[in-house]
Amino acid sequence: MSKPFRLLLIGDSDSQLLACEALCRFPDRLNVAVTINAIPREGTPEGVLKRAQKLGTLWRFEMGQLLTHPALPQFDAIGVYLTGSKISDFRQALHLQLKRGEWPLLFCGFNGVVLEKFAEGISWRLGYDLIGLSGPRDQDALDQIVAGTPFEQQFTVLTGLKRNDTSATPPMPLKQRPRQLVFAEQVVMPRSAKDRAEMVRMLTDLARRSPNWEVLIKPRIAPGEATFHQATDHISTTVLESVGQLPSNMRLDYRPLPELLSQARLMATVSSTAFFDALDFGCRPLALADFGLNPANGSHVFAGSGVWRSLDEASDLDSLDQELPQPDEDWLTWMGYGQ
Repeated sequence: MSKPFRLLLIGDSDSQLLACEALCRFPDRLNVAVTINAIPREGTPEGVLKRAQKLGTLWRFEMGQLLTHPALPQFDAIGVYLTGSKISDFRQALHLQLKRGEWPLLFCGFNGVVLEKFAEGISWRLGYDLIGLSGPRDQDALDQIVAGTPFEQQFTVLTGLKRNDTSATPPMPLKQRPRQLVFAEQVVMPRSAKDRAEMVRMLTDLARRSPNWEVLIKPRIAPGEATFHQATDHISTTVLESVGQLPSNMRLDYRPLPELLSQARLMATVSSTAFFDALDFGCRPLALADFGLNPANGSHVFAGSGVWRSLDEASDLDSLDQELPQPDEDWLTWMGYGQ
């Protein structure tokens, strides 16, 4: 048997670890030995860590411990999925720590849809051997940033936004699915307490107008867990303070998002990458138009999707279900969800 290709993936938050997980989709014949280092961080969901452990060897080293680990030069490639400027810090520290001939191939990327500060994010990634980009949208933006600079020849690869392998279990046909709408909550989209209360109010009113449907709010994190973005109030607190008692056909649902999307008919979001996960699982997504084209919410990115809809203006979920088309194919390709 040939020597395995040794791959180290590094993540420091739940979203970055999910990006690492999405990369681990290669056939067994490639013989890749995966190690994932989850930088210790209070509040990282246990479920994310358990899934990472199933992919190979799970390390839990702090950054300093990792950089001095004697096995580091033995990896063939290292994928760095850290938050903020730590991506640049790791590359520079590694090159100082190891001799040039010992450097593994270094690559990095983005976790899902980039909603804001793309130029800043790219500035931390330039200089890596390879940068993963979601699709032509990001590639065009990068080309404009590096034109006429020493980084004009930066190597990139389009990794796409298809993050879930559903080949073993084909999606359930739409007509067999229960009448369910899953709302994929984001901890800071929208950010203000007023807008988040309005978001809950809209979903609640829609549930009341659609008594034959279930409306499921999928919280981004459970109480006590943490993600990269810090929220003032958990969505459960927002629900309690804004509407109090939910209708009988509406609830918070903490089951894994793939499980929810594999059975629901519709998924709604402000600007989550879960929009594309829904497509993976045969669930039809829509983007909320109720907060307008607001870059602060990331909603401007989804304006060309062809499924930009107002929940407040929908008469009920039956009518929305009947008229909602599939997302625009050209837009999907531009974003990185093409075939």
